Amino acid sequence: MNWSRFNIDDWLQQYGVYIGNCRMKGGNKPDDLRVSVVNWAIEREKGSNNGKTTALLINDDEYCALQSLFTELLVSPRICEAVRPSIKAYLKYQIEGLSFERLSKEFGISISSCRNMVLAGKFYILGH
Repeated sequence: MNWSRFNIDDWLQQYGVYIGNCRMKGGNKPDDLRVSVVNWAIEREKGSNNGKTTALLINDDEYCALQSLFTELLVSPRICEAVRPSIKAYLKYQIEGLSFERLSKEFGISISSCRNMVLAGKFYILGH
C-alpha cells in the first residue's frame, strides 16, 4: 500500500467517505467507532466541509489496511491507555467530521482541551 498517496487527514477523510458510500449502498462494513448513521450524516453536512462532497479515492484493500491500523491503535496492548482517548478524538474529528464543540460534549471536556486532544492524537499516530 502506498501510504504517501495522501496525508493522514486525507486518509481518514477517505475512510469516512468509504463508510458513507457503503451505508448509502446498504452495505454493512464494520464500524468500530460506533457511529450513529443519521448523526454522522447530519454532522458531516453541518461540519467543516461546507456541504461539499468528497470523491471516494480508496479501494477495498486500502480500507482494510486503514481498518487494521485503527484496530491496532485502539485495541493493541502496545498502545498506552492514556493516549487512546486522544487517538479516538482525532479519529472521530477526521472520520466523522465532528466539531470541537461536539467532541467536547462527547468527551466531557472543554473545547480547548478537546483541540489539544485531537492534536495529541494526530501527533501520536504520525509518530507511531
